[in-house]
Amino acid sequence: MTIGEQLREIRDSLNLTQTEMCAGVVTESFYSRVENRKGEINIDDLLAILKQNHVSIRDFFGVFDQSMQRSIQYCCIQSAINNRNLAWLKKV
Repeated sequence: MTIGEQLREIRDSLNLTQTEMCAGVVTESFYSRVENRKGEINIDDLLAILKQNHVSIRDFFGVFDQSMQRSIQYCCIQSAINNRNLAWLKKV
């Protein structure tokens, strides 16, 4: 499974359009490319989309194998450090 495929699964489960899912974070055309494996989303935009749609990071990444989860967790932590997001780091 890819990040884009998981985004589509989550979006479908929330019964949202692509426009609703990515509103205010990325364009619908960019988001569509991510879902269709024709583009890659950066971790900050991914986390913003998950947050605005009240999707748990743990739930989103739970479908990936353990090594992929560790890589993604590292990227999330690095992003939080870079953005000085102490509240998120305390949760983790």
